[in-house]
Amino acid sequence: MEGLDRIHIITDDSEVQIIDDQKEKKKKLLMDSLTWPHFIETVRKEKEESVKQASFLAN
Repeated sequence: MEGLDRIHIITDDSEVQIIDDQKEKKKKLLMDSLTWPHFIETVRKEKEESVKQASFLAN
């Protein structure tokens, strides 16, 4: 599955920043969330969905 691990590189004269879209998305979600329980619930749901997909693919 090509293209699933894409990253963007922004260059500057003094440094190079590597921006991982997935990490930035999670970071933004955390910053936008007003409460930790909301963030934890979101992470739990994502994990449950990935487990369901994995068990579906295994069958």
